[in-house]
Amino acid sequence: MVRIEDFAPGIEEALEHGGGTHSLADVIGAVKTGKAQLWLEEDALLVTEVLQHPNKLVLYFWLATGEMEAVIALSRRVIEWGKKQGCTAAGMMGRKGWTRALREEGWAPTMVQYTKEI
Repeated sequence: MVRIEDFAPGIEEALEHGGGTHSLADVIGAVKTGKAQLWLEEDALLVTEVLQHPNKLVLYFWLATGEMEAVIALSRRVIEWGKKQGCTAAGMMGRKGWTRALREEGWAPTMVQYTKEI
């Protein structure tokens, strides 16, 4: 059986690329409390959140790690789940390396995020 801990190095790398705002323990805690959803397969892990905005319910892809093809295949099933929850949009942030693969899946960049340590 695949466990979240099996993907710990990839999760920690993704968290670091995301600015180091969360730890692996934070991710596990969010899943345990139901704030986030964990999607696991042998070669892919996704963590999502359903975010209620004033005008849309958004399925937000918080973390992804694993083999890119497996992650994308899993994301298709997760999006179908999100639609059933009433989500009308999906969102994510990611490294530029995801751009081509995501574009092929119908994703489009909408803005650039800037960060600065202070």
